[in-house]
Amino acid sequence: MPLTRRRFVQVGGFATASLVAGFIPVACDSTSSAPPDVRPPLRLPRTVLADTGYELVAQTANDFAPNALGYGGDVPGPVLEARSGGEVHVVLRNTLDDPTTLHSHGAVVPHEMDGHPLNAVAPRGTFVYRYPVRQRAGLLWVHPHPHGRVASQVYRGLAGFLVVRDDEEDALALPSGERELFLAVRDATFEADGRLRYRDTRNGFWGDTPVVNGVPWPRHEVASAVYRLRLLNAANARVFRLALSSGAPLLVIGNDGGLLPAPA
Repeated sequence: MPLTRRRFVQVGGFATASLVAGFIPVACDSTSSAPPDVRPPLRLPRTVLADTGYELVAQTANDFAPNALGYGGDVPGPVLEARSGGEVHVVLRNTLDDPTTLHSHGAVVPHEMDGHPLNAVAPRGTFVYRYPVRQRAGLLWVHPHPHGRVASQVYRGLAGFLVVRDDEEDALALPSGERELFLAVRDATFEADGRLRYRDTRNGFWGDTPVVNGVPWPRHEVASAVYRLRLLNAANARVFRLALSSGAPLLVIGNDGGLLPAPA
């Protein structure tokens, strides 16, 4: 089928789903590592306002792996929340030994605010990203974009959510609070000492362990209710096919371009 815009928005983005009480399981494929007998609890990222001059620090994130990186030390970083008609105001502080940037993936921004490789932030440097939000509600994300280092820095954990909200979406009374789950899905391979294994390849590096919000093989208790899953593919190269083990449907209602005309 030709990849028309309508076809594209039908297969991407975030979703709501009807879930029975229990847990959300995750898996990779037949080459995956085996899940533990007792799965660790899922960690949910904290939410911060993106219009108040929030400082985002690119630094080590030892809770994930000894050689991991994270914004604020967290994998993934916090959910940056912005409102259509408002602005994003984030100060990036680079404590790494390599240059980095903050690219707002999916955001409509001026060129100088795009985190382009030409505007790399040097080690121990800072940069202020400030731009108006002129787009519909949607789930975007932030990640580094320095020349030659994008894949390795994202794989080591530098990724975070950027959620835009607006009045149109508010009027729909979609699931929120504890029933709006921000899930950064990725894969990883760990060495025996817990360090992340990585090598640069032309087609990207595939891990053997499913990781959600920095937790391998996580478990999350849910109620008998409808949940909104805000899904981010934070993997280095892998494409995921997502489904519920209960057989309940996943309804795609939008993507980073905004809400769809109807659920798919």
